[in-house]
Amino acid sequence: MPNMSKKQRRRKALADLKDAARTRQPVAIKIREGRGWNEDGVVLDVGKRWFLLAVIRDGAYPDGFQLRRTKDVRKVRVMTQFLPALVEDERWPLSWPGPALDLRDSRAFLPQLDGVATVVSIREFVRRPNSFWVGQLLGGGHKRFWLRTLSPECVWDDTHIRPKFDDLTQVDLFDDYSNALLRVAGPPDTFGHNDD
Repeated sequence: MPNMSKKQRRRKALADLKDAARTRQPVAIKIREGRGWNEDGVVLDVGKRWFLLAVIRDGAYPDGFQLRRTKDVRKVRVMTQFLPALVEDERWPLSWPGPALDLRDSRAFLPQLDGVATVVSIREFVRRPNSFWVGQLLGGGHKRFWLRTLSPECVWDDTHIRPKFDDLTQVDLFDDYSNALLRVAGPPDTFGHNDD
């Protein structure tokens, strides 16, 4: 079998993502950063530039949702071994808790997340491969958006960051880590200055 070109591999990965969204079978997704199969889950929707994934952790454990760029996907592989355990779970079938997202661009879907989740986690793999931020979305302009950050110490920071829409590579919602930070910190409207 001849080697596929980069363009052909991307087309196949996108077609496989769309097929996974149609069948709603659990899949493993290989992303260009790092080695191995980076994410397991159920593809819920695929847009022009982004897709929505219901994340499945080891042991067929649902752990929130992820938005990822379609251009970063290298391969999609069906993972049927999770299906029996998922079907027994009261959360099956996995579904998005909000209205349909406009997945053509991060400028389109980020404002939609404000009414769905209190906090989100964002990543910029290209610019900062090992960093991510958890926080509250506060709107944005043409090139950048505002995020009030929630620290790993479960404190709402007094400062805000302004990432570029175009630098965004991943957004997580309702995952256990972000939920734990929010549970300890309390809602963002309690944020204030620390007197220490």
